Amino acid sequence: MPAILTPLLALLIIAVAAQGITQFFKRFNLPVISVLLFVGTLCGPFILQMVSINSLKELSFINDLSLSFIALAAGAELYLNEMKQRLRVIIWSTVTQLIVVLAGATLFIMLVSPWIPFMNGFPLSVRLGIALLMSVIFVARSPSSVIAVINEMRAKGPFTQTIMGVTVLTDVLVIIAFAICLAVVRAFVAQLEIGFVFLLNILLNLTLSFVFGLSFGKLLSYIMRLTLTSKIKTPLVLLVAYGVYYISHWLSHTSGEVLPFDIELEPLLICIIGSVFITNYSPSRAEFLLLVERSSPYIYILFFTYTGSSLELNYLVAVGGSALLFFVIRMLCLFLASFLGGVLARDHMLFNLTSWMGYVSQAGVSLGLAAIIAAEFSDWGQGFSTLVIALVILNQFVGPILFKWALSIVKESHTKASTPQFDGIYDALIFGLEDLSLALARQLQSNGWEVQLIAMNPIPESKRTDEFRMHEVREINKDFLFDIGAKQSEAIVCLLSDEQNYRICSMAYEHLGTKDMIVRLEDRKNFDKFHQLGVKIVDPSTAMVSLLDQFVRSPIATSLLLGMEQEQGIIELEVLNQNLHGLALRSLRLPQGIIVLSLKRRGQFIITHGFTRLRMRDFVTLVGKKTDLENVRIKFDKQ
Repeated sequence: MPAILTPLLALLIIAVAAQGITQFFKRFNLPVISVLLFVGTLCGPFILQMVSINSLKELSFINDLSLSFIALAAGAELYLNEMKQRLRVIIWSTVTQLIVVLAGATLFIMLVSPWIPFMNGFPLSVRLGIALLMSVIFVARSPSSVIAVINEMRAKGPFTQTIMGVTVLTDVLVIIAFAICLAVVRAFVAQLEIGFVFLLNILLNLTLSFVFGLSFGKLLSYIMRLTLTSKIKTPLVLLVAYGVYYISHWLSHTSGEVLPFDIELEPLLICIIGSVFITNYSPSRAEFLLLVERSSPYIYILFFTYTGSSLELNYLVAVGGSALLFFVIRMLCLFLASFLGGVLARDHMLFNLTSWMGYVSQAGVSLGLAAIIAAEFSDWGQGFSTLVIALVILNQFVGPILFKWALSIVKESHTKASTPQFDGIYDALIFGLEDLSLALARQLQSNGWEVQLIAMNPIPESKRTDEFRMHEVREINKDFLFDIGAKQSEAIVCLLSDEQNYRICSMAYEHLGTKDMIVRLEDRKNFDKFHQLGVKIVDPSTAMVSLLDQFVRSPIATSLLLGMEQEQGIIELEVLNQNLHGLALRSLRLPQGIIVLSLKRRGQFIITHGFTRLRMRDFVTLVGKKTDLENVRIKFDKQ
């Protein structure tokens, strides 16, 4: 144990540094996996030599731990209830993906094998085995990448459901196909006869793996029901998952000594079956998903950094051209398989032509399978693994872009509309007629805002007023919003039911690009869906407690923020004046008594000082006399 502490500490330092570097490169939309692999390679034994080759061998347990977690994460995405509506299309598409991609890719790879560096010099059977393994990895997907794009695009609809279902189901079946192909390749390499006994042995090992997988799932379910904190459950689950690898290796080495045959359990298959079990047949599904979600960043950072450190640059240079060729081959196979599956399932023709774009991304499962090959076959495994890594990097760059494009083509993306340019007038829409909305409208109007109030019921004569525009509607739709000029509104306030409020906010998000949306929440369970739209939420059940708390701890500031000070006010201004771009705060000629409270840039708050320079589209919050604030507003507005 002491011998591995130094290389383990070195790898952890590299992983922490890699995570920091990924935050920098996110602004350029570079895939996180690619950055982690690059940093690992840079710090590995072939460039900076922060870890040695022998150290990486001593840290091989990281590979097993990561692979077991990757299988858990893949299985956790297979929730059968969510696949029911599109089950026929999902099954047809998955079957054709397996058959067409496996057959087509194997044929292509065999044809080009004489030009693949690590496949030269091997007999036909071994080259066929390598082609089979590579074809299986061609089928593997990246559920995490697909989910990330779906969340980013707020995509929903039958096309999105199909892509997600096929992606997750395919990853489960890939593990099974890989286990079979790996056994076949072992036989080819050892020049064993592939007959009835051999096939029976494969069937026995797969059956045992399924039984162990169900037992593992029940054990996970038991652990999740224990009254322990997540900080204890998480390492316990990881330890048990790693134990699956340990037991599998132990059985593989010892079974041949006491039995007439070897027991070759597939730990990836065991982990993924256990994860599918707890996801679909256990009351602990939600807690298990949360555990996986919170643990995945740390495991992936360590795994991808370790994988990058193990990458041999001479192999990477040698297989660079092959990776491009395999990338093209895989795209062709995916298109043929997706189109055929859609036609057989009688799906929409537009979906058939575009669905392949959602299957390009690859990540953890592909790299995990490649790592198994590298450890299993010393003579050609490293070249195989390096080629897969290069292929995954290409797919991670291109895959999300193609999937976003496909979602736009089938019109299932719901991204935020661009925020319109400020027209010099502050406009607000208030939905819901009650005493509170009337009071808010008058308060905003007294501060120079143009206000419109929308009522869902007939407006009583006692509440009619000529102070601002009022509308009576039965249903709010996109056309109505455009008719009343909602596109130019800086703020929308929703005081209706949660269902109505969410519908209005969704339309404003997708079609108006409204800068600020404020909602009065009815049910706390709806908080997350409003939060995903960037809505500012007022929860009446906690608002009064929070207000009283602020009055107790900071009475002067609270009075100021609530507008209770007669002369003083607070305002948030957007930098629209080109002359202010690049100007330091200390150089602003502000009236005496005006104080800069905060500065927000690209959604992030910045701690300001006199030398902080303004940028166009920054949001600056100022406090001071109300008359002085109005003069400052003119300075910040577009000239």
